[in-house]
Amino acid sequence: LAKFLESIPISAPAVRFISSVSAQPEEDPAVIRRLLAEQLYRPVRWTEVMAQCAPDDRLIEVGPGTVLKGLAKRMEGLPEVYAAESPECCAQIPQE
Repeated sequence: LAKFLESIPISAPAVRFISSVSAQPEEDPAVIRRLLAEQLYRPVRWTEVMAQCAPDDRLIEVGPGTVLKGLAKRMEGLPEVYAAESPECCAQIPQE
């Protein structure tokens, strides 16, 4: 995966990106590329990632399924999590 990601252009995020590996907001494309590869074998720091979120944040679960959306419902003080598992789901995410 790391080798494949080297061929993919990654820019600094336009919105806040919190890595599940570092549990911190990340902006540096090189760091994001490395962390994306590390997600294959590093623990997910779910609770720490969610602690970075404010009640007025918009959270988007990218990928198949809605497991994280379900987990977030169990935690107090979190905003709704929107699923982005298909183009149709993405169209339903409220715009700011």
